[in-house]
Amino acid sequence: MRNCFMIVFGLMAVVSLGGVADAAETEESMAASLAPAASQLLRTDFPDVVIELSPPVTDPDLKWTTPDIVATDGSSDQGSPSVAAAPSGELFMAVNILDASGIRIYHSTDGGQNWSWLAGLNHGTETRNPALAYAENGADRWLVVVYERVGSDAERGLHAARFNADDPSDYLFTDIDSSITWLNASTQLHPQITCDFPDYSSLVYFYVTYAIPSIDYYPVFFSRSTDQAGTWDTPLNITGGSENTSAETRPEIAYSAHRNDVYVAFTKPGWSGSEWAQQVWVTNNTVSGGPTYWEAPVQVSASSNDDFNPSVAAAWDSDTVMVAWTRTLSTDNDVLYSYSDDGGAVWSSVGTMPSWTFEDEDSVDLTVSQSASGRFHAAYRQGDSSSDIWYSWADVATPSSWSSALDVDEGSVASGANFYPRPSICVDLSQAPVDEAALAWTTYVPSYNALFDSATLGGFSDLIFADGFESGNVLMWSSSVP
Repeated sequence: MRNCFMIVFGLMAVVSLGGVADAAETEESMAASLAPAASQLLRTDFPDVVIELSPPVTDPDLKWTTPDIVATDGSSDQGSPSVAAAPSGELFMAVNILDASGIRIYHSTDGGQNWSWLAGLNHGTETRNPALAYAENGADRWLVVVYERVGSDAERGLHAARFNADDPSDYLFTDIDSSITWLNASTQLHPQITCDFPDYSSLVYFYVTYAIPSIDYYPVFFSRSTDQAGTWDTPLNITGGSENTSAETRPEIAYSAHRNDVYVAFTKPGWSGSEWAQQVWVTNNTVSGGPTYWEAPVQVSASSNDDFNPSVAAAWDSDTVMVAWTRTLSTDNDVLYSYSDDGGAVWSSVGTMPSWTFEDEDSVDLTVSQSASGRFHAAYRQGDSSSDIWYSWADVATPSSWSSALDVDEGSVASGANFYPRPSICVDLSQAPVDEAALAWTTYVPSYNALFDSATLGGFSDLIFADGFESGNVLMWSSSVP
């Protein structure tokens, strides 16, 4: 609905990037210099929302040697990335502006070696946790980002912004859940999004999940768009019961092309066999997200230790579904997993991701090949005082056989557990499963930026061994090995 917006023209201020921007230069100071700015769009019906379209200059000095690439421009603190890919191999990344407000979307047309600012939006208030999906609907190429807006300590909103990837001035801004009353200023919605592209190339549906804090209870909600993010169904509580918990849940969502099912993984209390603890649950919808087709949630884990922050992925050509999460142990956190080979009715015994250490492993993100005979891919944070990003994979045909972990951040320090720990991983649809993994994470170099790496940038197949971990050797990533 482009007639809802007014184009504002003016001179674009040029930001010099002779290295990382000075800490005093924030998004707020940039916004002052860019108002009104060239190629910015101001919604007349939402006058506080500015859509930013002018890409900044990319300074090559901000780039690291292959394979770690600084994707963001260094003009402000940016992180909490979410990545997506087109069948052509074009890559997209949504990031949060951490030191001010707003969301930016970057893209790369060369496999992630170079990134440029494609579009963005700014509410003038704090935004959090962008999640990005890409779909093609006929001739249209859509990018849909969902995110939470902080109205006040007691109010949040869940919104979606749809951009045309070929012409980001063609965009639409919609509300999913516009007025959520809040009980705690620190808790968050943690929205996640998926869609049924490329299984469908027309009439594509988008699916969103998120959690809302209530009194000792964090219900998980679901909403669906059947018109390419033009409108959204009334949010539906899919938690399956009002179990009390003091733990904030972060749900995750996946689409199964093989079954046309939608899967949501989340945490809530469950019986361990001896006591109640925070467990991982998975529910699925059997008819493309239809409101009356949700199955009862199935308890996947049964531990006396709390489990939290699950991620889920569903195989392209089989009934196999994978879920991975963090478990709190007496001395540290570990990443665990379970899988179902019957579409989610029965789940395997719980396994631990390989190459575990006596430091924390947590904040896992999963994805899966969108082709036959593919792989599950996992990225997660590792470390206590100094954080790394680790990567592992398992063939869909043998989901209990995960590869040794690779340390993919090559000397950078990933954001810690109390800040922006979770990486984002997707598959490059132009690559074979062995080369398709593409991931991003937040680092401080020395300001917050989003880093990118992929199997096609020379890293995933160049391996050396590093000793010293209690669980054995860890495969490390090195571009120096032929």
